[in-house]
Amino acid sequence: MASNRRYKFLCPIARALDAVGDRWELLILRDLHAGAARFKDIQIGLSGIATNLLTDRLVKLTDIGLIEKSQTQFGVSVYALTPRGEQTRDLLLELSLFGALFPPEADLKPTKNYRAVAVTLAALLERTATEDDHLRVQFYIGREPYCITVQGQQTKVKLGTCEAPEAVMASNYEALVAVGDGDLSPEQFAKKEVSLVSGSPDVMNHFLMLLGRSLTYLSKRAAE
Repeated sequence: MASNRRYKFLCPIARALDAVGDRWELLILRDLHAGAARFKDIQIGLSGIATNLLTDRLVKLTDIGLIEKSQTQFGVSVYALTPRGEQTRDLLLELSLFGALFPPEADLKPTKNYRAVAVTLAALLERTATEDDHLRVQFYIGREPYCITVQGQQTKVKLGTCEAPEAVMASNYEALVAVGDGDLSPEQFAKKEVSLVSGSPDVMNHFLMLLGRSLTYLSKRAAE
């Protein structure tokens, strides 16, 4: 295992921090919730991380069973979450909700990709969907396509295109962040920041209803 400092306290919170408390580790997990990624894809999304540091963190997360490394049919190495790694979804959502309580820094780094959206959006939709909610949509955030599948209270949000989506929509990352920060209402977001590219308007309206419900939950939690 890659070397790291450890608390070694008899406390589950300390053990969790021993596992994922070093810098960049939670952000690596955050981005892998959007789906498997190559080393360079992860590095692009984490602007500022050194190659040797990313290697170290990937080795550690692999050693403790949160991610796994495999090869595609074309021989390209990719990293993906294990079932245990998938269990960090709610942890990352709660961190996102907690982070929304603090104002953003003035000199923010430009976002190189939007993988961060996947874990928060999936967790929010899963918390607010009902057993009667079923849909499959393609949702573009900027130029990045995300396949969103809602099957009752089970939700998946993955980077990539859907097979036979019921509707294709588009929005932008800045507007999603603005809702989370409380600078844009869910109603304004749904009305002004989402467009139907193709497919069923009824499915789009259903999705916007679910999304509005999730974003309302997010904005209420941020205001607490």
